[in-house]
Amino acid sequence: MKALPFTSVHIFQPSFLVGSRSEQRPGEGIGLALARALQFAFISGLRKYRPIPASTVAAAMVAAVKRAEPGRHTYLFDDMQALAKQLTSPNPQ
Repeated sequence: MKALPFTSVHIFQPSFLVGSRSEQRPGEGIGLALARALQFAFISGLRKYRPIPASTVAAAMVAAVKRAEPGRHTYLFDDMQALAKQLTSPNPQ
């Protein structure tokens, strides 16, 4: 995607998505439970592996569209959290 000639590319890379689903995946459920239990240990470079609610990722996507910044952008956990807060803050930029 980054190599294609788009004016703007926004790539969101969440780790485990938290939220309700219609389908059940046992392996993913176990991984999510472990990630939630150990997220306190995901510090520094490991923060990107923290589970994140699907609603936060969606809010970050909307905020990125509203910002309309050209270029190539990749969003990890902290980036998505910050973008989502911009969308929900009383004075979004």
